[in-house]
Amino acid sequence: MTSSRCSVFAGLALLAVGCNLTSPRFYGGIDMGAGGVGVSGGGNNVVVTPAGGGASTTLNAGTGNTGATAPGTVSAPPGAPPAVQLDAVAQTLRAQGYAPASQALHARRTAGGLTSYGFMPQPGNCYVAVAVAGPGITSLAMTVSAPSGGNIGYYSRGDAHPWVSFCAYEYGYYFPRVMVGAGAGEVHYQLFQGAPSTSAMIAGVWSAGGSQRAAPTTIDAATQRRVAALTQQLQGQGYQMVVTPRATMLGRGDVSSLPAALREGFCYTFATFGGPGTRDGDLYLYDAQGTVLQRDERADVDAVLRDVCVTSAAQYTLRPRMAEGEGPIWVAAYARSAQPSSAQVTQTSMSLAQSSGGGNDIDDAWNSQQSSLQSVGYQPEAAPLNRTLTEGQTADETVNLAAGQCYAIMAVGESRVRDLDIDLNDANNRPVDRDYAQDPKAIVRLCAPAAGQFRVTVRMASGGGAYRLGLFRWSGGTSGAGLSGIAFVRNAEVTRVLQSDGYQGDASFDIVRAQIREGANTQRNVSLRANQCYAFVGVGGNGVSDLDLTVQKDGQTVAEDRTFTAFPTARFCARTAGSYRVTIASRHGSGEFVFRVFRREQAAAGE
Repeated sequence: MTSSRCSVFAGLALLAVGCNLTSPRFYGGIDMGAGGVGVSGGGNNVVVTPAGGGASTTLNAGTGNTGATAPGTVSAPPGAPPAVQLDAVAQTLRAQGYAPASQALHARRTAGGLTSYGFMPQPGNCYVAVAVAGPGITSLAMTVSAPSGGNIGYYSRGDAHPWVSFCAYEYGYYFPRVMVGAGAGEVHYQLFQGAPSTSAMIAGVWSAGGSQRAAPTTIDAATQRRVAALTQQLQGQGYQMVVTPRATMLGRGDVSSLPAALREGFCYTFATFGGPGTRDGDLYLYDAQGTVLQRDERADVDAVLRDVCVTSAAQYTLRPRMAEGEGPIWVAAYARSAQPSSAQVTQTSMSLAQSSGGGNDIDDAWNSQQSSLQSVGYQPEAAPLNRTLTEGQTADETVNLAAGQCYAIMAVGESRVRDLDIDLNDANNRPVDRDYAQDPKAIVRLCAPAAGQFRVTVRMASGGGAYRLGLFRWSGGTSGAGLSGIAFVRNAEVTRVLQSDGYQGDASFDIVRAQIREGANTQRNVSLRANQCYAFVGVGGNGVSDLDLTVQKDGQTVAEDRTFTAFPTARFCARTAGSYRVTIASRHGSGEFVFRVFRREQAAAGE
């Protein structure tokens, strides 16, 4: 793992990096049904769900299901009205055991609009959130955020019908959010609910199961021998295969994204096997924040990620990549109990829904990050730059900025990029902002005090390959409520998302303004009410580049944000009243910060 911090804000903890931060945020004792893993305290199924797009398939161990489109798929005619498209989705999902969990909603939205559809799920069940644009809107994007705040799925492919399938393992509100990328018109939305450990397949509603390259359904003899050898080796370590090999067709540089919602208490091994035409296949495992947790970049036709041990339910993304060659790459998964003394995994199914493959993963990553920036108030200033660096190299770019305007500068790397950083300096080479995250994306912000040139230095700290760099301008105001400049902009960004999710500033708590030094921390006790959902926010001003925020109850961490940001947000739904301690620490930078508390009233399950 490239990051040295455990990120509960992302809803993720790995035994491999010593993180064990489960606790009150997660549902306990969920009965996952007959298909669950047989362990005490409820089943812990391995579920891989689609983040949308492309022809989808589902693999269940031993079922032999090799179809490219789900049985019962109803296709929507090209150009059909949104209501007709949603009806086709409903019929398709009904055939897969799903039922509407909300009414079909619609409202008029414009470019940059952000709409959140928060709801309290049934524990353990799985859901599909679907949005369809009406005439006038050419691009929609969707993210789904867990109660702790981390994104667990996204769809941003430049079309007008995003959808995300996910399962609810955390206690609290989930937030499907729809962002308008281009145009103006009506946005239609509906939520569907399915049984635990199910993975929906609805891409065929729009593609009719079409695929540019047909993947083989029968594995060739040479590849099968390598599959058998690895399977035998892993069985000796207590693993059993939970996803039988399934092929996706890839060309040189292509990737296939496989979003995976994994339950706690189990260890997983993922493998890809290159078929005829494959000369070098790589495999990556990402967390919800885009950090690569494991990778296999050996010069080999096969790739293996071993012993991914999960201690809290979280969303991952598995990405096979064709480094050299063109042809099928077969994907398989194995599971074992994380407790050596436990019985071997039995009766386990793992649904693996995936796109048809193809395309550079930098497009997906860029579209997702750009949609997020636009949804909080930024607009692209110009076409992004496409560059390439090797490990250790840097590249300088110069930007001309207008006085009094605020900006964000973002870089996003491809799969082979492990750690991409940005340093931003003014014309006198004084540092303005810096990205400290150890991941393949970077973003810095500033408000220009005067017109002039600024130097952007992109550094390939680890890995190497292609990256994309873009400039975005803040479209809102830059002062108000006692804040100005970058502090105001950062506060406005986080407030817009929280208000979209139904949170409002809690008048029971004062807004705290204070100074903080690099390496220091400040603490504050807060009294919370039962059955209320809270968001704790720290916003750094000029000179502050990285704050951490942790919420504890009786010494136990219940929420935190340690994701290398100057405006951390930690969310928590309190089931009991009591006193909690909030700690804000400055990892990088000194200056003023603001602490705020937002609240969203809790509601009965199924709201």
